[in-house]
Amino acid sequence: MALTTDPPAPARPPHLVERKRVLILDADGRAGLACVQSLGPPGHEVHVAVRARGSLTESSRWCHAVYLQPPFVPTSGAIDWLTDLDRRFDFTLVIATTEASLRWMRTFPQDHQLRRKAVLPSDRSIDEALNKELTLARVTQLGIAVAPSRLLEKGAAPQLPRDGYPLVLKPIISKVLIGNELISLSVAIARDARERDAFLAATLPFTAVQEQAWVPGRGVGVEMLFDHGRLVWSFIHERLHEWPLTGGASTLRRSAENDPALVEQSRRLLEALEWNGVAMVEWRKSNEDVYHFIEINPRLWGSLPLTIAAGIDIPRGLLSLAENQPLPLAPKWRVGISARNLTADLHWCFANARADHTDPLLLTEPVLKSLLGWLRPMSGGEVWDGWSLSDPKVAWAELYAVIHHMAARPVHRMREIRTQRRLKRNHVQLLRQLRAELRPMKKILFLCYGNICRSPFAAQLAQSRLPEVHIESAGFHLVTGRRSPSHMVEISRTFDIDLNDCVSKQVTRELAEAADLILLMDLKNLANLERLMPAAMARTTLLGFFDGDAAIEIDDPYALSPTATTAVLERIVRAIEALAAWVDETNFNTSAAGLTS
Repeated sequence: MALTTDPPAPARPPHLVERKRVLILDADGRAGLACVQSLGPPGHEVHVAVRARGSLTESSRWCHAVYLQPPFVPTSGAIDWLTDLDRRFDFTLVIATTEASLRWMRTFPQDHQLRRKAVLPSDRSIDEALNKELTLARVTQLGIAVAPSRLLEKGAAPQLPRDGYPLVLKPIISKVLIGNELISLSVAIARDARERDAFLAATLPFTAVQEQAWVPGRGVGVEMLFDHGRLVWSFIHERLHEWPLTGGASTLRRSAENDPALVEQSRRLLEALEWNGVAMVEWRKSNEDVYHFIEINPRLWGSLPLTIAAGIDIPRGLLSLAENQPLPLAPKWRVGISARNLTADLHWCFANARADHTDPLLLTEPVLKSLLGWLRPMSGGEVWDGWSLSDPKVAWAELYAVIHHMAARPVHRMREIRTQRRLKRNHVQLLRQLRAELRPMKKILFLCYGNICRSPFAAQLAQSRLPEVHIESAGFHLVTGRRSPSHMVEISRTFDIDLNDCVSKQVTRELAEAADLILLMDLKNLANLERLMPAAMARTTLLGFFDGDAAIEIDDPYALSPTATTAVLERIVRAIEALAAWVDETNFNTSAAGLTS
C-alpha cells in the first residue's frame, strides 16, 4: 500500500549505463538508504559503510557490499581505512551522508582524489556552514531575515537573557570532540531561567552558544545541488511532523510549491560561499508567513527520500558531478506528495497523542487528523521511506522490527515493573534492617562500571555532605588508573566537584566487606556485584531509589551530550541529598539509643 516505484529512469536505458562504483558513508540512516535505492537500479555497484550492523540499508537488494566503519576518532584511522578502500575499488563517487563522515572528508587535502570524488566545497565553505556564528555573520551581511540573536562566548559566565522566554539556545557547532568521543550538541528551547542556566552550564565549557528569540511556526527546507558555485537543482519541502515535538528531525514531510524568492535567498547565501555539491538551507516559516533563516545543513538530509520521490534525484546528480558531466536543467518536482519515516513517525504519533495540545512550543496536530493521515498512501499521495515494490526486503525488515518492538515492549515493561518492585522491597527492607541494628553508618561504597563518572562524583558529593562517614568509590572495569572524561570534569565543576585528579580503581572483596552500605548505579552493576561477590548483596541497593519516584537506574554519562550529562548529575545530587538525610537520621537515632542505654 505504501510501496513506491523506483525513481525516474535515467536518460539512457539501464543496460547502456556504464557501471560505476559508489561508496556511501554512514549508510545506516534514511539518507544512506535513499542513495542506495537511487543509484542501484541503473546498475551501479553500491558499497555501503555503516556504524553498526543490522541497518535497513543492508536489506536492500541494491546493496553490493557492507563495511563496518572505524570509530570517528582518531581521524587518522578513518583516513587510512578510506584510502585503502578506495585503492581497492576505485570509487567514482563517495557520499558523506552525515556531519561526522563529512568531517572525515574535510580532513583530506582539497586536491586529494577522494575529496574530489565526494563533490565537496572548499574547507572555508564547509567550516563557515558548520559554524553558526560565522553563518549568522554571513546571513546578516546579505540582509537575510533571522530571529533576533546574540552570542554567548565559550567559557564565559552566562549573561542575563536579553529578551523574554521562550528562548532558542544553539551551540554554534553541533559536534565537539570530548576525549575520544565525537559528541552531538543539540539545540534547546528554554522556557524559563532554570532551563536556560542548566543548558548554558552544560554547553558553554565546550562551545559558544547562540541565544535567539523563539519564532512560532513550521520548518521549511530548501535543498540544493551546486556545481562549483552555480545552482543547478533546487527543491522545497515543509515539515509536517518533527521529533521531538519541540522541533527536530522531520518524520513526515511534504513537497511544497516552488517559491522563487525563498530559493533566491538560499541561492545567494550558498553562492556567497562558492558552494559545491549538496546543502539544505533551513528556514522557519512563522505564523505570519515570514521566513526566518535557521541554519545551513552542508550534507544530505534525512528527508532525501521525499526529494527523490518528488522527482529531484540528488544522488544521481552527484554522480554526474563526480564524473564532470553536465547536468540537465532543473526538473520540475511533484507538489503535495508526502514522505513518512514509518518507525520515527510512530514515535511521533504516540508522543502527539499524549502531548498537551495547548502548549505553543509543541508541534502537534489533532489526534484524529494524525491517524487519518496514515490512509494517505491509498490515494498515491504519500510514500514511506525505503518502501519500494522492486526492493521489498527493506519494507519487510522495517515492518518486522516495528512489530517485534511493539510486541516485546509490554513484556519487557512487565518484567521491568516486577524487577523494580522486587528491588524496591529489598531497598526498604535493607534500610529498616540497617536502622534496626542501631549502629552508625561509618563506611559507604559507591560503585559504577568504570569508576570515572558516576561513582567518583557521587562519592565526592557524599563526602562533602557526610564528613564523618568514610566514603569510597570503585568500579568493575578491568583497566585501572583511568581518568574522568573531559566533559565530566568540566560539568562536575559547575557542581563544585573536582574530578580532575580522579583515578579509577577496581572493586575488591576487601572494599565490599568493609562497607556498611554499597550503592550501585544500574542493574548491570547489580548483576556484576552479585556474580562476583554474592555475600555483599545483603548490604547493597541502588542509589536511584533515593531520588523519589524517578527511574531506578542512573544512566552512564560517559558518551552523553553535556546537557544529558548535566541531567544525570542533577539526579545524583538529589539522591545524595536524600541519602545524607537518611544517614544523618540513622546515626542520630543510633547515638540517642546509646545515650539512653
